[in-house]
Amino acid sequence: MLTRIARLFTPGNARTEYHHPLFDLAIETVGGGIAEATNCAARLTPAIQHACDYFDRQIAGIPQYGAISTSDPETAARLFPDPTHIRKALGCSLELKESLSSLLRNQHDEIHALLGMRRQRGNESAEPPIFADHTIRCLAPSEKDAREYLRLVALKRLLNNFAAHVDKLRRKQRLLKLEWNIQNLTQTAESTGDTGGYVDAAHELTPEKLLDGLIGWLETPQTLFRVVTDAASDLPTLYASDRRHWQVSFIRFSASEGLQALEQESHAHRYILI
Repeated sequence: MLTRIARLFTPGNARTEYHHPLFDLAIETVGGGIAEATNCAARLTPAIQHACDYFDRQIAGIPQYGAISTSDPETAARLFPDPTHIRKALGCSLELKESLSSLLRNQHDEIHALLGMRRQRGNESAEPPIFADHTIRCLAPSEKDAREYLRLVALKRLLNNFAAHVDKLRRKQRLLKLEWNIQNLTQTAESTGDTGGYVDAAHELTPEKLLDGLIGWLETPQTLFRVVTDAASDLPTLYASDRRHWQVSFIRFSASEGLQALEQESHAHRYILI
């Protein structure tokens, strides 16, 4: 995954002045002959860049907390009630279980990641806050890579959501206008009052309409991903596809401690859905 991140964000991959490094990802994800639309690359590139710039601005609002370690719990005392929560954050992480071995094979001794946590149930108003359900996402060998990884995950979620929306009509061949929203996530048939009748796949899933629809979604990424800073809290809150809202920061930890935590926890079940 990390190799793919580097490849996707390397400018040298552009085939023409209009060809964004993520263009192929968008075309592959959406399918349906969207690449056949008139001037597809020239029209799609600014929309992809718009979404990426938006994600970058949002992600820039997530602070870097620093190192966490069970051997030095004082460095993370503001985020974790005690060292056992650090071990659980690492050892119960699905992504750590899936990604750590690859990072170790590439001799990355220090790991950077997004840390998400929520206020402990029953103590939501406690000050200073007591956090629980700690878990990590977007493991990478550097903070820069972790932030780019998060941007890629956010963009892929947007593309996948659009593709799933299109695929619903492709499978059913016909949908109520109320169910169809190809142009813009914030402007549905219900909000415009145009709820009567149906839409048909043959009419709606042309390359031109697919491209227009994807551009509409890329131009409104805030409907899927927001980082909101609360004046009452030191940490911003991430609103994404997960119904759970996470207070977030970037952290770093030793790969060896991550491996030890995995060995001590028998059930990796925590995740953050971007």
